[in-house]
Parts: sequence; C-alpha cells; structure tokens
Amino acid sequence: MNLAQIILVDDNLPLLDLMAQLFRLDGYTVEVLDSLEKTGEYFNKTAGLSPALIILDFMLGNAKTSRLARRIKEVCPNVQIIMVSGCPPSEMPPINQLKDDGIIELFMEKPYRYSDVKAFISERELFATQ
Repeated sequence: MNLAQIILVDDNLPLLDLMAQLFRLDGYTVEVLDSLEKTGEYFNKTAGLSPALIILDFMLGNAKTSRLARRIKEVCPNVQIIMVSGCPPSEMPPINQLKDDGIIELFMEKPYRYSDVKAFISERELFATQ
C-alpha cells in the first residue's frame, strides 16, 4: 500500500474531489476519505506510518471530529492537521482547545482556497522535494 502524503477527510464530495485533483496535479499522493468509519479503518491499516498533512472536516455527517483528530495525532504525532468547517471558529469552542493542545495547526473556514493550503505547505516545508 502506498501511503498518502496528504489525506483529505470530508463528506462534501464535490469539494473532496476538487481538492484531490488539485493536489494530484501538483504531484502529491492523496487519500480521500468521506466518513469517520473509513478514516478510522485507514489509520488502523496504516499504523506506524504517517502522512505529512491531513485536511479534516470538523463535522462528518452529524459527528464532530475532535476525538478523531486527537486519535490521529496520537498515532501520527508528526502529522500536520488543518481542520476545516463551514462554521466560523467563534461558533466552535473546541477549535481553540484543539489548537492550544497542539492537535491541529490551523483552522480554515469553508470554502477554503487551495492557494491558502499550498501556502501552509510551503511555510511548514512539508514537502521539501515538491
């Protein structure tokens, strides 16, 4: 199994497909997951391996992904997590706590721009050879 460099987790399929296409055009290996169950299964199968970046939707269906983000960070402590949501962070108190705890590095409100994610990747030098 090829480990993805970037994992996109969102239940908004058009956005998920668009972002995956953009990353792939830039030469990244991308894994696309559209549910909590698929995300949990993926990390169980790839235990010990770590992607560089996860873009994680705060809400998948009716479930908040705060616990999932914490679990991912336990399994993959070096992964950078960008959490995204259609709600502003002021309406989501867990976002600040996740940032304070070092679980997520950045929050982006949807619709977010690919160029903003690329700037984050460049700033953090996540893929020095890309």
